[in-house]
Amino acid sequence: MKKDNFKTNFAFQMFYQIVTLVIPLVIAPYLTRTLGENALGIYSYTYSIAFCFMTFARLGIDKYGQRLIASVRDNEQRLRKEFWSLYVIHVIFTIFALLLYIVLINIFRDSNYYVYLAQGIAIIGVAFDITWLYYGLENFKLIVIGNLCVKLVELFLIFALVKNSNDIIIYTIIMSFAICLGYIIVLPYTLKHIKFIKIEFSDLTKHIKPLLILFIAVIANTAYQIIDKTLLGILSSNANVAYYEYANKIVNVPVNLIYVMGTVLMPRACAYAAKGDQKDQVKFLNYSMHFVGFLGFGMMFGLMGVAKLFSVIYYGTSFEYCGKLMMILSPVIVLLGFENILRTQYMIPNHMDKQFTACILLSDVVNLISSATLIRIIGAPGAVIGTLIAESICCIVQTLLCKDFVSTKTIAKILSPYCIAGLIMYLVITLVKHYYNTSPMDLILQIIVGGCAYSVICTVYLFFVSDIKITIRNAIKHKLKRSNDKK
Repeated sequence: MKKDNFKTNFAFQMFYQIVTLVIPLVIAPYLTRTLGENALGIYSYTYSIAFCFMTFARLGIDKYGQRLIASVRDNEQRLRKEFWSLYVIHVIFTIFALLLYIVLINIFRDSNYYVYLAQGIAIIGVAFDITWLYYGLENFKLIVIGNLCVKLVELFLIFALVKNSNDIIIYTIIMSFAICLGYIIVLPYTLKHIKFIKIEFSDLTKHIKPLLILFIAVIANTAYQIIDKTLLGILSSNANVAYYEYANKIVNVPVNLIYVMGTVLMPRACAYAAKGDQKDQVKFLNYSMHFVGFLGFGMMFGLMGVAKLFSVIYYGTSFEYCGKLMMILSPVIVLLGFENILRTQYMIPNHMDKQFTACILLSDVVNLISSATLIRIIGAPGAVIGTLIAESICCIVQTLLCKDFVSTKTIAKILSPYCIAGLIMYLVITLVKHYYNTSPMDLILQIIVGGCAYSVICTVYLFFVSDIKITIRNAIKHKLKRSNDKK
């Protein structure tokens, strides 16, 4: 199976993330006005439960599989054996997770039983999820093209079939089938190129221990994602779950864009780590920090500036409260982005699985304690503040664990200029808001003026001040030279 180059992978993955983030953004205003906050709260709550079983079915195979495939991709026999060994384990655990899910929703059967049942379709889909194979091979194109087609079908079906709050089950079935189809679509190509090979029981058992270590991390990460929504559902109301969910959706847009860098570079970092090439690992990590700084602080301060007006115009007046939550939650963009590059480009490639797991467990404990305490006092903002506290502590711990690889001085040197530029942008947006802050055109004006101010400052910094200015200039000269040669 041919490996794509970094630029191709990055372009495809970035395009895919943009499209998959834009589609929910297109759908969200429609859903908030048709399904309403109560039905959306039910969907979010039931999906969070089903997601736990989907995570159990994956057994930590995503990160472990990428790392393993990246290390054996040049050896066809080993590649086939390792892939089929992991896939057999994957299917076994998916079947077990599905059976357990069905038993539990029948034991605790309630008024949302059929919504839970529809969510179970997504658990079935996990059995066909082999994206870790393609990511390990640095072959992103097929995954991206297949999933883009599925997303477009999903979009069409939602607009065609979901008309009011009574269509919550139809909406759930559409979303669950889309997950299944997105995984199944690449299977024929996989079976053609990765032929089945006979495997022994020992080929399965050798993966159990490392999978279980990462599985703990995955469970902890899943628990972290649902802690706030679950606590809000228990201690507050379905409406507050929906407010938190839809504030989180907007914040996750830049977070997922930043994750692209980690996703694309992780297989390469694994290959460098296997060869003991720390120099290239450090080089790409520094590039990634510039990427995180530029996108992270730009999106963070930009969102803080426009959140209140955006939530009213985009979601409707009934979701006005989302704006407040977005403003408080926005710093998590930078925290999550920075954590991600440390994990994907150093900790996981260098087999720091136990430390990686410990960091996520620590986040879980801190988030659970702080959110449970604060939700009782101040409601939904308490869940957001709890998340920020947990991520800040996790970020500090991860930085200390990686201090031999990257220094805090280097981190501060790279990130601080983007923070200053972002703060200036926020002040510019605040000034514009003083005069224009009521209509959709006012929102567009705020975004354009703030974005231009940030872009100008960052361009000057990157081309004339930063430590990668020579690299950027040479890359542009090389691109221009190639364009001229083609002419």
